[in-house]
Amino acid sequence: MLSGEDIVCFALRRWDSPWKNNQQVMSCFAKGNRVLYVDPPRPFREAIGETLGRVERKPVLEHVIGGLHLYHGPRLLARWGRNHLVSRFFNWVTAPARLAHVRDLAAGMGFRAPILWIYDPMLAPAIGSLREKLVLYYVIDNYAEYFSEDEGVWRSAITRDHVRMMKRADIVLTVSQSLYEQGLQHNRNTFLVPNGVNYDFFQEVMRSEGVPPDMREIPKPIIGYVGVVHSVIDFSLLERVASEHREWSLMLVGPAESMTVEDRRAFRRLVGFPNVYYLGSKRPEELPGYIKNCDVALMPYRIGPLTSGGDSIKLYEYLACGRPVVSTPLPSARRFGSLIEIAESAAEFVECIERGLRESPDRCRARMAVAQEHSWQRRVEVISGIVTRSLSLRRSGNRLPSGFRAAGIEAPLAGTEPIGPSAAVGKPDVDLGVVR
Repeated sequence: MLSGEDIVCFALRRWDSPWKNNQQVMSCFAKGNRVLYVDPPRPFREAIGETLGRVERKPVLEHVIGGLHLYHGPRLLARWGRNHLVSRFFNWVTAPARLAHVRDLAAGMGFRAPILWIYDPMLAPAIGSLREKLVLYYVIDNYAEYFSEDEGVWRSAITRDHVRMMKRADIVLTVSQSLYEQGLQHNRNTFLVPNGVNYDFFQEVMRSEGVPPDMREIPKPIIGYVGVVHSVIDFSLLERVASEHREWSLMLVGPAESMTVEDRRAFRRLVGFPNVYYLGSKRPEELPGYIKNCDVALMPYRIGPLTSGGDSIKLYEYLACGRPVVSTPLPSARRFGSLIEIAESAAEFVECIERGLRESPDRCRARMAVAQEHSWQRRVEVISGIVTRSLSLRRSGNRLPSGFRAAGIEAPLAGTEPIGPSAAVGKPDVDLGVVR
């Protein structure tokens, strides 16, 4: 494991948001290194709320635990929208000021030649500002798809900065096969390191008794979706499930956000069914309890550039709970072969749920065994090998060679091969951190 290093991480997600790759990876590295986790700029409205006392004021710099420190940023350096000329000018002025503030704080904390770890593609200007020893760019999504087709200016800008980041970084990490191939076009030191799961935490919940209070009165069987409810969900597909099987309870757990007007109407129509239960947003530590009490877990995503290029953390969490999983044909889901059901059509989606309700308990144990091989701890060990090898080459005065192999990673890339139960019995996980 990497240890004794200083890491400045420019994150895409706020530390207090539902935990994804950013928080999971940095929390692991903070056990043996000093980490300055830089939250994205707070919204201008939140900064105003702090000033008026309506929102709890956060310190600019907060020590969390161990080697982990959070940078929330001063209110004057908040982000002010993006759709108006005045807000764009404000953000253009504050962005370099915020970067300079982070640099000065890091220096005051004694960070000398840190590892610069970037998730946000818009932060290419940060490269070189901290006199860093290494630049690592972790690509977790097809970022241009964060913007609609009507936001062509922003799609172009983020695409330009994304390519710039890939070219300038010493190491590029990616979470999916398509992102890996994209990265190789610009940087031969690109690695495939998929997402993972906090396996030990999920197993602790699995060993506990009890059902979440608001789930106790929901009739069995429960067909569940646990995650953010947003526009990548195929609401018409879920409506078909609810209408064709009124004896099933369709449960949705998670915040409803980032939906188009049309999708909001479809969502309201869906939750109007008597056998559909929307339980709202929950704290991250509560989510395993909802997953483990589902009879079948769903990944009802529309297939498109955003979902095809990502690697859903939800899938690993479903597997850690051993639940039967039914998914639309996502590339990341196909990797798990016979462990989950892949539906190519709406009719097949319903049939897959029916099979999931009848399956053998042996498959539950097989899923949990495979999930253990995909823990965040293991992901961090792989990343540590990549970073340690790079730092060692630099210390020896050698240039980082194109396409170097990380220590202990010798298998060729096989991102499209199915992952089955054999992965749980000591067989190398060929999907992790491999480069050509």
